[in-house]
Amino acid sequence: MNSKLIRNIVVALAILAIGIFVKGKLSAMSTKEEIRDDRIKPRVKVIEVANDTIALPITIYGKLNATERVDLLAEVSGTFLDGDAPFLEGVAFRKGQIMLQLDNAEAQANVMGLKVVLSIVYWPFYLI
Repeated sequence: MNSKLIRNIVVALAILAIGIFVKGKLSAMSTKEEIRDDRIKPRVKVIEVANDTIALPITIYGKLNATERVDLLAEVSGTFLDGDAPFLEGVAFRKGQIMLQLDNAEAQANVMGLKVVLSIVYWPFYLI
């Protein structure tokens, strides 16, 4: 019985010593003022910036309605040929690009024929 009592007292003292040791370590970590100071001081990460313009490319798809209408008329007969790009709905053209070309081979043939006719009609006058 005596050995049980001594063993219980030693275990109780060991637990008490460990508790005092842990309390000392925990209380040494921080004080209430340090805890309060940590709560009061806000921590803010600061970076330096400079104002600048940012170009935002915008791509829009849809139909475009012209505010002014333009009629294309040809003084000579011929057929329209495609220019730099096919002349279809939805095709974009930049400034300076050829939109349409005129195939005037038929008109040139008519002019050549008229020149021949005129040269035959006025041939006698060339001799004078």
